[in-house]
Amino acid sequence: WRLGAGFVLPARSAAAGSEARAAADLAAEASPRRRDALAAAAAALLVAGAPGQVRAEQQLLSFNDEVIIGPPSKLQRVVVNVGDKQALAKELKFWTGALKMQKLGEYVDAAGLESTVVGFPSEGKEGAFGMEFKVDPAVLTRKPASILNYNVMQPFVNSLNFVQVGFRGKAMEAFKAVQASGGDSLIGDAQYLDVESPRGVQMRMAMRKEGEPAVELVGLNVEVTNFEDAKRFYIRTLGFKEIPYPEDEPSVQPLSVLLEPQSGPRLLLSPIPVGRLKELDLDEFENLVAVAPDVQATQRAAEKAMEAAAKEDAGKEEKLKFLLQQATQDSERDKVRAAIELRRRNGNGVKPSIQASGSTVLFNDGVGNMISLVSASDFSKSLQSVQPA
Repeated sequence: WRLGAGFVLPARSAAAGSEARAAADLAAEASPRRRDALAAAAAALLVAGAPGQVRAEQQLLSFNDEVIIGPPSKLQRVVVNVGDKQALAKELKFWTGALKMQKLGEYVDAAGLESTVVGFPSEGKEGAFGMEFKVDPAVLTRKPASILNYNVMQPFVNSLNFVQVGFRGKAMEAFKAVQASGGDSLIGDAQYLDVESPRGVQMRMAMRKEGEPAVELVGLNVEVTNFEDAKRFYIRTLGFKEIPYPEDEPSVQPLSVLLEPQSGPRLLLSPIPVGRLKELDLDEFENLVAVAPDVQATQRAAEKAMEAAAKEDAGKEEKLKFLLQQATQDSERDKVRAAIELRRRNGNGVKPSIQASGSTVLFNDGVGNMISLVSASDFSKSLQSVQPA
């Protein structure tokens, strides 16, 4: 599924920021009397990692969420790039062999780039969620994404965290299927198996005793400074609802948020420390495709959500300044100052944006992930025009 003639996806850019440098500079800029306390406060937030920073923001900053809800939309595609047809063949072997997906269709966009979509036909061809693999020769000439953040000696992670599929069978059966299909098994137990496709797409195979196989969940990694804003954007724009993560499901990052659409796969947002995302314009994840009953109404909801987010962003600064004035203890002031500094240094990431081309609307969710939004009727027409699978 492409965006239409003459419409090009803008490059996804990684937000700048270094945790270690932020903590060091914060201590250096403080007065000698306060330097040690401020450094300790900032370090406490950084050492706590993503969950600690999310908790800190939730404790210091809270808002009465005004009701801005777009029409209920559903996730329809995850689009992944590959460099050539050989890489495409390897990817298709994995998804059809290990996961038992089937080819749903082949597409050619306005730029002449070919895509192949696989999914589970049991969901119905028009309603089936699909993994779309786009052959883009430009991938072969890009420099590889950085693997390790040397400032904190931690690996970079993809913005596409993982895609979860319900697998009818046992973990050992899944392991054998993955190994025979060119994938890599990473970690798991009797309940699940985390694997990686030849292109590097992370997959979670959740063992199910009954039911048809289906894509159950799409997970995104979101830097903590933009986590709450990103969550509100999906709720307000696409009409998703926040629900508790099931206790009997495989574990996820603490303080992750599970969002449920009216139908189709759920969306999991997981907080990660600032500076840990791979360069978004170099990884394999292109964009999401979502289907809405009323694209124009969704666009209006997105515009209102962006206005509300801008007001909230200004409100955060004012509230932190107010908390600093009201603090009576050194420890309280240090905590607020550390939050202000971390927000100033690491909170200047990508902001939500909207571009329209005909009946398609392209959203940037505010953290660099692109969502192509189309109407159900236009999506159905695109299926009718593809080459037979």
